[in-house]
Amino acid sequence: MSKLLGLKESKEIECIELNLLLNKKTLSKSEIITLGDSINEENVDDLITKFEIRSVLYRDELYRIQNNRISSNRTWHEIPEYFLCLYYSYYGADDNSGGTKLFERISAEALKNFIIGLQYRGA
Repeated sequence: MSKLLGLKESKEIECIELNLLLNKKTLSKSEIITLGDSINEENVDDLITKFEIRSVLYRDELYRIQNNRISSNRTWHEIPEYFLCLYYSYYGADDNSGGTKLFERISAEALKNFIIGLQYRGA
């Protein structure tokens, strides 16, 4: 099993999603608490609620929430564009790796595909 990423302030959701996609495992409330020093049970309850709300918004259910446990229905290999957006949201893209240009390209492709999808659906 890969080592879990630690929580960053204001990047908790991204951290949990990255851990789920990278490790294809279930995270329990107690495991999430161990990811950061400043997180408590109440914070985790709020995060789980946010995941429940997000799961309704996704066209394909990426995560399953059951009995205060979050599990991923996908791996990062299955949704690389989404994973990349999470990765850069969590780590940032202000280095010399060219990540910003790649992020912009993938964002443009994702937006184009979204608009084409809307046209097919008649929206």
